[in-house]
Amino acid sequence: MDIKHLNIKKDTSTNNIFLNQLELLYLRLHVHNLNDAEISSFLDIDNKKTTKIKNNIKKKFKTKNWVEIILEAFNVGLLLKKDFVEDIIKEVALKHTENIFDTYINAKVISNSKLKQDLIEFYVSCENEMLEYRKNKQKFKLVKEEIDFMKYKYEHQCLQTRDILKHLNIKFNYLKHIDENIFKKLGVSNWFNAFRVAFQLNILDKSTYQFLKIEKELNYTLKKLNEIIMFSGLEPYEKKLMIYSELNELYIAIEYFYLFKNPTTTLSLMNSRDDLLSKKA
Repeated sequence: MDIKHLNIKKDTSTNNIFLNQLELLYLRLHVHNLNDAEISSFLDIDNKKTTKIKNNIKKKFKTKNWVEIILEAFNVGLLLKKDFVEDIIKEVALKHTENIFDTYINAKVISNSKLKQDLIEFYVSCENEMLEYRKNKQKFKLVKEEIDFMKYKYEHQCLQTRDILKHLNIKFNYLKHIDENIFKKLGVSNWFNAFRVAFQLNILDKSTYQFLKIEKELNYTLKKLNEIIMFSGLEPYEKKLMIYSELNELYIAIEYFYLFKNPTTTLSLMNSRDDLLSKKA
């Protein structure tokens, strides 16, 4: 686990949500896929205090649904998506940064169609590398019942446990059994990371939303790369760093779109980078 860039402050407040240092640490470690026992050990506190921190976070976000809590934390800036990019994606981004820099840095005219194709190749490379990585780490495959349950859970992210039990007409112990099996097979400790890994393994389908999001993000990144490459006031190493950052942002933006695809959330995530661009303009 890499937590070098957690940027922990004593207190963090955004949009009327106030988290103290331990609450913010718990939330970020949770997204980094640590379970409660591991978080207790990492923070050097007992399980009772960890439970209290967890309950305080639920109260402040006014929900017991941890996928909703994580989504809102990203939306209001308590969590930064760049802090949770896998090393594999960073390696792919570094390689493609060099290729883009070498191809376009001395070009008097940039072919947008060629550069856009390069961005598509970058994203496809990221997906392929993550797929192979997850396949190698996965010891057991999900059975049909578990896949069907995961798809239902994903499509009904806002449902509380009691609502899922009612809709599926199952007992809590059986629900817990399925949860534990899915988490064990995917190597995760929570539903946020379960959905993330499921997309990386193509267990959850991206095709319904893929064109809309990729096209929007490609055009945004294309515009930013043009500005970076053609700007004369930057040193070569500065341009490389900025290209690398934009490639990571491209992958992250698309990935998180899939994770939180409900209508309200989707609109928020799709507009976030446009809002940032308009403020800078």
